[in-house]
Amino acid sequence: METAARRMGVSRIMQQFTLPRTGLPPVQFKGEIMASATDPLPPFPKAKADRRRWHELKLVRHEDQRLILAIGYRTGVQSEVNIDIVELFDSETAMIDFLTNEYDPTEHMDRLPEHLRNAASRQQRMDQRVIDDFEARCSLLLTRAGIVEEI
Repeated sequence: METAARRMGVSRIMQQFTLPRTGLPPVQFKGEIMASATDPLPPFPKAKADRRRWHELKLVRHEDQRLILAIGYRTGVQSEVNIDIVELFDSETAMIDFLTNEYDPTEHMDRLPEHLRNAASRQQRMDQRVIDDFEARCSLLLTRAGIVEEI
């Protein structure tokens, strides 16, 4: 897999980035922004503002050509906190594998108490909404970055 910019030999200006990480010092480096998926998506039906959960994604190419993926878990739920992680990859394939097989978009969500009526089915619906939103943002990020899979 390769990006359209790299195929066309387009070079961009490197800039300084500082990306936050929850519980760790921020990372700082020089690179070029490839794409982001941080813009708001339409809210889910019946989703109240204080119950919204979503992810913000940013993809940067480090000056040494590695890929840096910043994932921000955002929440309007009072008992939850926003989380920022940064991952470094040697290839687009490794990054896609992380997004599709390793990262759990529901990991930072509070779980409903099991004694609540229909807790399991309600939790499953909430989880699925976050998963669907995350997958849509991943697709948007990869499309904006020009990362395609040749078949």
